[in-house]
Amino acid sequence: MTATDNEDVTVKARGLAAKRAAIAKAAATRAAFAPTATQLAALVAADLVPFVTGPALSAMARWFHDPNDELLVVVVGAHELPDVTDDILAYALAWQRDRDLVLVLPDTRLGLTLERLPWIDTPVRVFTYTADLTLKPEVIPTRPEVLDRAAQRPLHPGVEHNLGNAHGFVQSLVAHLDDHWALVAAHRQSYLAWHCLGRQVICISRTGSGASIVAGVNYKKPPQGEEPALVMPVVQELTPVQIAEAERRVADAVWKRLAGHDLGHVEHRMQAALAATNLAGLGITQHPRREYPAWRGDKRPGFIDFLALDRRNVLHVVETKVGTSDVKGVLQTLDYAIWVQANAEKIRADVGWPSASRPGPETVALDFVLAPKGHGPAVGPYLAGQLEALAGDVPWRVSIVTDPFADTPEMTVPTPRAVPPVGPFVAQAVQGPRWAAHVGNDLAAELP
Repeated sequence: MTATDNEDVTVKARGLAAKRAAIAKAAATRAAFAPTATQLAALVAADLVPFVTGPALSAMARWFHDPNDELLVVVVGAHELPDVTDDILAYALAWQRDRDLVLVLPDTRLGLTLERLPWIDTPVRVFTYTADLTLKPEVIPTRPEVLDRAAQRPLHPGVEHNLGNAHGFVQSLVAHLDDHWALVAAHRQSYLAWHCLGRQVICISRTGSGASIVAGVNYKKPPQGEEPALVMPVVQELTPVQIAEAERRVADAVWKRLAGHDLGHVEHRMQAALAATNLAGLGITQHPRREYPAWRGDKRPGFIDFLALDRRNVLHVVETKVGTSDVKGVLQTLDYAIWVQANAEKIRADVGWPSASRPGPETVALDFVLAPKGHGPAVGPYLAGQLEALAGDVPWRVSIVTDPFADTPEMTVPTPRAVPPVGPFVAQAVQGPRWAAHVGNDLAAELP
C-alpha cells in the first residue's frame, strides 16, 4: 500500500475507535445521570416511580410511571449518542400499551422523533430540556409539514461513485464483472461492488493514488482453511495477470456461495432469493427495485430493501429482517415510507411505473418480511406494540419466511394489520395488546 492508502486505513480505524469510546463513555455516565433524570421526570408529573420490567428495557434511558400506571415517562441524557432517540422511541412504543407516553429529551437529541409522530396514533408528548434543566414542550408537526420537508430532499442521495482517473486502470475488470451472469451490481457513493446471492465478492474503491481492489469474501476473521481476500492497490492499468487473479478470487467466492459452502450474510442472501421471485406472495405486479436509494430525515441517506408496486397501483416499502436484533425496523420503514409518499410522483417516473390512480397524497404500504435466525423467532418481542401504535390509515403487513436459506423462499400469506399471532416463529410481546385490540379480540371470541 502507498502512504495515502495507509492514511485512509488509519482514518477509518480512528473513526471506529472513537465510536467505541463514545459508546463506553455513554454507558459509564448513565448511573451518574440517574438523579438528574428523576428531577426532570418530576417536572412532568408528581409521584412518579421507576418503571422496572427486567432486561428487556433499554438502559439508554431512565423509565418512570405513575402509581396508577396510566403514564409512562422516558428521560434520555445528553451523554447518549446522537441517534439514541431512534432506539428509545422504538422501545417506548413497544412498552407503552394503554399508557400516555412522555419523552423527555435533550434539545440536541430530538432526531426524527417529531417527524414520525403524525403517523403514530397512541398519545405521545415530547419535552426537550436545556443544560439548566428547563423543560420546553415540543409541537408535533402536521403530516403536510413533514411531507413538504421530505419533498425537498433530492430523489437520489449523492451520486454513483466515480473512480476518477483510476477508472481507466480497472476498466477491463469492471466490464467483466458487469457481464458476469451470477453477479449483481451493488454500488455505493464510496465504492463499486458486486454481490452474488447477497454476498459481496469484490469491491473497488478510489484512493489518493489510484484505486484499491478487494477480491473475494473480505472476512473480518477468515474461517479455518479459507483464503483471505485479495487486497490489490492499483496505481496503473491492471496487467492480465492481475485481472486473472482478481477474477479467480471472484469465481471461487461465487462457486462457494452457489454451492452452499458460504452461508454468511443470511439476510442479503434471502433478499437476493426474494428478488428472483419478484416477491411472490405479496401481490406485486411490477419488478421490485432492490436497495432503492432513499432518505430517513434530512441527513440520513439510505436504501430501501425493496420498493414495489402492487396490483392496486399502491407503492410498497418492503423491509426484510433475519433475526430479531433490530428493534428499530418499524420506525426505519416508516421513515422511508414518509419520504416515498412525499416523492411518489417523481419516484414513479424514475422507475417507469404508472402514475397514481387518484390525485393527492399517496398511501404507501409497509411490508415486513421476517425470518428466523437459527432456532430463534422471526418476529421479535417489540414488533407487535410498535405496529399497534401506527395510525389506522397506515397499511402494514407481516409475512414470515420460514427458511431464509431456501433458493425459493416460501412466505406465509400476509394478513393486513393483523398483529402477528402466537406461533413457533413469533416471540411473546413485551406487553399485551392495547385496550382496543384486547376488547376486539374478546368480542370476536364470544361470537358464535
